[in-house]
Amino acid sequence: MRKLMVFTLSALLIGSLSACGGPAEEQPVASAPASPPASTQVSAAIEDSDYYFRDGVLVNPDVRIEITGWQVVPAGQGYNEYGEKPLLVFWYDTTNLTDSDSVTPLTAWTHVFTAVQDTDPDRVNVLTPGVPPVEFAEIQLEYIKPGGTVSSAISYQLDSDAVPVVLQALSGITIDGLGTQTFEIKQ
Repeated sequence: MRKLMVFTLSALLIGSLSACGGPAEEQPVASAPASPPASTQVSAAIEDSDYYFRDGVLVNPDVRIEITGWQVVPAGQGYNEYGEKPLLVFWYDTTNLTDSDSVTPLTAWTHVFTAVQDTDPDRVNVLTPGVPPVEFAEIQLEYIKPGGTVSSAISYQLDSDAVPVVLQALSGITIDGLGTQTFEIKQ
């Protein structure tokens, strides 16, 4: 069952990548350029807890995720060559803190982070995770051994190239938020 799920998700990602344009060789290899986040807010309830999200590092009972870099990629450039809107790309390292090999970089990220760009006066504008740079497509779905660390990346299509993105971290379904970081994306 697990192999079928990995195969299906891999096929979806590869299909998405092929729909985005040219072959992988034409896409630049992305390093992890970064500017430090503009601001960090840690939930008061977890200030002294073992679980937190601050200074680009999230720790919860299952994973440790460290944001190693981020970059806004304008539409029509780099691996956003065929995009119509800018992308916000995060590079990150995921460490599996469980005794199970059921953690992948993609599931770890999407279970704990929500990216919000406040572009609407009436609703919360949650950004949808998208396709990472080509060199990370397969890695996102690989299982991490207990205690192991894997580097990966994820992208979000931005609705505005002037409004900051707030990355909200949760520790799980029943645990309050762990904090936020605001990323100023003005170019």
